[in-house]
Amino acid sequence: MKVGDLVNFTTGAARIGVAEKKYTNPGIILSEVGDEAEHRMTYKILWSDKRITYEFASYLREFE
Repeated sequence: MKVGDLVNFTTGAARIGVAEKKYTNPGIILSEVGDEAEHRMTYKILWSDKRITYEFASYLREFE
Protein backbone atom coordinates (compact mmCIF):
# COMPACT_ATOMS: atom_id res chain seq x y z
CA MET A 1 0.00 0.00 0.00
CA LYS A 2 1.10 3.54 -0.67
CA VAL A 3 0.02 7.14 -0.18
CA GLY A 4 -3.10 7.83 -2.24
CA ASP A 5 -4.46 4.27 -2.16
CA LEU A 6 -8.08 3.67 -1.20
CA VAL A 7 -8.47 1.18 1.65
CA ASN A 8 -11.08 -0.51 3.82
CA PHE A 9 -10.73 -1.18 7.54
CA THR A 10 -11.16 -4.88 8.18
CA THR A 11 -10.29 -7.55 10.71
CA GLY A 12 -11.11 -11.20 11.14
CA ALA A 13 -10.93 -11.12 14.93
CA ALA A 14 -14.34 -11.44 16.56
CA ARG A 15 -13.47 -9.20 19.51
CA ILE A 16 -12.37 -6.40 17.20
CA GLY A 17 -15.15 -6.97 14.65
CA VAL A 18 -17.30 -4.43 16.46
CA ALA A 19 -14.70 -1.80 15.59
CA GLU A 20 -15.31 -2.37 11.88
CA LYS A 21 -18.76 -0.85 12.27
CA LYS A 22 -17.20 2.41 13.50
CA TYR A 23 -15.31 3.00 10.23
CA THR A 24 -16.87 4.53 7.16
CA ASN A 25 -15.07 2.78 4.33
CA PRO A 26 -13.32 3.55 2.14
CA GLY A 27 -10.48 5.68 3.37
CA ILE A 28 -7.49 7.18 1.60
CA ILE A 29 -3.91 6.83 2.79
CA LEU A 30 -2.53 10.28 3.57
CA SER A 31 0.92 9.25 4.82
CA GLU A 32 3.08 6.42 6.09
CA VAL A 33 3.97 6.92 9.74
CA GLY A 34 5.21 3.48 10.85
CA ASP A 35 8.42 1.58 10.41
CA GLU A 36 8.24 -1.33 7.98
CA ALA A 37 11.65 -2.58 9.16
CA GLU A 38 10.20 -3.16 12.63
CA HIS A 39 7.03 -4.75 11.15
CA ARG A 40 4.86 -1.94 12.53
CA MET A 41 3.74 -0.23 9.36
CA THR A 42 1.16 2.40 10.26
CA TYR A 43 -0.75 4.73 7.99
CA LYS A 44 -2.60 8.00 8.49
CA ILE A 45 -6.06 7.49 6.96
CA LEU A 46 -8.76 9.98 5.95
CA TRP A 47 -12.11 8.14 6.09
CA SER A 48 -15.17 8.97 4.01
CA ASP A 49 -16.82 10.61 7.04
CA LYS A 50 -13.84 13.04 7.17
CA ARG A 51 -12.33 11.51 10.33
CA ILE A 52 -8.59 10.89 10.40
CA THR A 53 -7.12 7.90 12.22
CA TYR A 54 -3.82 6.03 12.40
CA GLU A 55 -4.08 2.33 11.56
CA PHE A 56 -1.75 -0.65 11.43
CA ALA A 57 -1.33 -2.09 7.94
CA SER A 58 -2.69 -5.43 9.16
CA TYR A 59 -6.15 -3.86 9.58
CA LEU A 60 -6.26 -2.37 6.09
CA ARG A 61 -7.21 -3.95 2.78
CA GLU A 62 -7.15 -2.43 -0.68
CA PHE A 63 -10.54 -1.04 -1.72
CA GLU A 64 -12.29 -3.05 -4.42
